[in-house]
Amino acid sequence: MKDDPEVIADLQLRARTEFDRSRTKGADVYDWREPATVAAWCCRTRTCRTPVRVTQDAVDNLAMMNRQAKARGYERIRDDEVMYCATCEAAMRVERGVVSQRRSEVMRKHIVELKGGPGADRERDLLKQLEALGHPDVKGFEQAMREKKDSKKTRMRGSL
Repeated sequence: MKDDPEVIADLQLRARTEFDRSRTKGADVYDWREPATVAAWCCRTRTCRTPVRVTQDAVDNLAMMNRQAKARGYERIRDDEVMYCATCEAAMRVERGVVSQRRSEVMRKHIVELKGGPGADRERDLLKQLEALGHPDVKGFEQAMREKKDSKKTRMRGSL
């Protein structure tokens, strides 16, 4: 590979242009502009409906997603179901955090109750609720509880 003339030529070009200032200095080197707004969609919060500026990329992506939804037999996504305005987005982030905290607190209470050793029916209900709340490893938690119960049984048998 070191003897390949194409690789050698590429390495020589890289060495010659390594400190070439024309790539990082001068006019139009950093010619970034904000993408042009091509449409305005309403905020997806039903009570707000503030117009939100969107670019051509957003319009194209929505069209692509609608084609995929149609191919899969789903309803199309309307443009008023896509974007939040800046105010509503900030409020949604705060609300998401509050909801996440509440969900974590409910999961914590269920786990504490499960560790206390409820009856079999209540245990099944609590595990189902944990799964519905989005606990990341209900099966692993259930297995760990089962192993803990089994180890208690063997310890009790050994002491008799």
